[in-house]
Amino acid sequence: SAFLASLRDISKRKRGEEMVKILSRALEQTADHIIITNRNGIIEYVNPSFEKITGYKKLEVIGKTPRILKSGKHDKSFYVKFWNKIQSGEAFTGEMINRKKNGELYFEEKTVSPIKDEFGNITHFVSTDKDISERKNSLVEKDRLQNQLYQAQKMEAIGRLAGGIAHDLNNIFSVIQGNTELSLNTSNPDGTLHHRLNQILDATIRGSKFTNQLLLFSRKQLPDIIPINLNETINNMLEMLNRVIGEDISITTKLEKNLWNIKADISNMEQVIMNLVVNGRDAMPDGGEIIIETRNIDIDEEYCKMIEYARIGQFVYFSVQDEGSGMDSEMIKRIFEPFYSTKDQKTGTGLGLSVVYGIIKQHDGWINVYSEPNHGSIFKIYLPATFEEVAKIKEKTPSHTNIKGKGEKILIIEDEPPIRDMINEILQENGYITCTAFNGENALEIFKREKGKFNLILSDVIMPGINGVEMVKHFLKINPQINILFSSGYSEEKSQLSVIHKEGYPLIQKPYNIYELLKKLRDILDKK
Repeated sequence: SAFLASLRDISKRKRGEEMVKILSRALEQTADHIIITNRNGIIEYVNPSFEKITGYKKLEVIGKTPRILKSGKHDKSFYVKFWNKIQSGEAFTGEMINRKKNGELYFEEKTVSPIKDEFGNITHFVSTDKDISERKNSLVEKDRLQNQLYQAQKMEAIGRLAGGIAHDLNNIFSVIQGNTELSLNTSNPDGTLHHRLNQILDATIRGSKFTNQLLLFSRKQLPDIIPINLNETINNMLEMLNRVIGEDISITTKLEKNLWNIKADISNMEQVIMNLVVNGRDAMPDGGEIIIETRNIDIDEEYCKMIEYARIGQFVYFSVQDEGSGMDSEMIKRIFEPFYSTKDQKTGTGLGLSVVYGIIKQHDGWINVYSEPNHGSIFKIYLPATFEEVAKIKEKTPSHTNIKGKGEKILIIEDEPPIRDMINEILQENGYITCTAFNGENALEIFKREKGKFNLILSDVIMPGINGVEMVKHFLKINPQINILFSSGYSEEKSQLSVIHKEGYPLIQKPYNIYELLKKLRDILDKK
């Protein structure tokens, strides 16, 4: 009947109205943000999630286009392809970077679908967007940490290689330097041979300085750590730095008034300052300004998020900034590698910044670089602060004591035959009685055979079999009064050098000249 048909129409209409209410509540309450535009892209509706995520109120965007969300992170072709696709009736699905009202960028997973009428004509577009910023930022942070780990591992591997090369070179230079000096002592000072030997000696000394830079980078040198104030170090160097950089470059200092102290090797810190200033000078061939700054920084968890490699604690910040040619991102990635240089071969060796890196790492700090082509560079260094007072450095007075031997008996332990023979000859020619051993086991046999009757043991640190430190423990059990002098080319076994330093054993660094060796022996023997 007509009455029943009318009831069915009313019921159908009510179900339809109820469904509209459900759909309306779904749009209003969904966590994803919804944008509905007309076919020309003019916004007609946004839900509350849109307002919450973007910071824009509904009335601020109705009647406008989604261009207000553009971040500048996508080029024109991206938007052309996007618009052509949805205009053709296809849905777009992908990731997009947009900008909130406050300027903050956010990542979203976007699906834009065309809405068609009963004739198949597009009347509207609906965009359903999911904020994925947290996940994206987590991936970015993970990638950043992986890059940091990769960089640290790469630099450590290069450091081990550099340390190994320097160790072997030091042994070679020791032989060349020692034998050259022995030959100079017996050659005619006015002869051609004497002149050539001096040239060999000069070249050897230059070579040993080069290996010293490798060791600074590889962190195989044992620093003399004391409390120092970086402001004092900088101020003491200013006159020299101004001479080095020339008249067309000025140095400006911005030093924290009550700067905290650091525990450092003062000569190493001077090397860092010098290398960074010289690097800044070389980047400004037409002149400019170098700014040296120091600050006290208390780094907390929030600060760590902003500074690469940072960790929580109290640090002294030190930076050197120039107005030079700057570097691109690829150059920055390699800038601390030894032998990598942005300068020509006549200007630099490619070791200056690698030395800085090695020193800072050895002092438990870190260094960050910020630079852009033609916009200069700034090297930012962070070193752990200490509240110990600055140590008073005693002036070293030269000793005029006779450096020759007085018939003392010395056991030489060295696994490299040329070095062993050279040391043996030097000591015998200068008044010492010697025995030689080629490794630890051989040395123990000789020591027992001679009943420990030696005035001094001169031993290399690392040898095949038992190392020098372990061997000395056996000697001291037999003769607790015996003198010890270690020699080292700074091998890979840095831990042994730490033990030597901790126990207070005297150490002479290879390569050394005859005077240095004889002077060291006399200082030890006369002290006893």
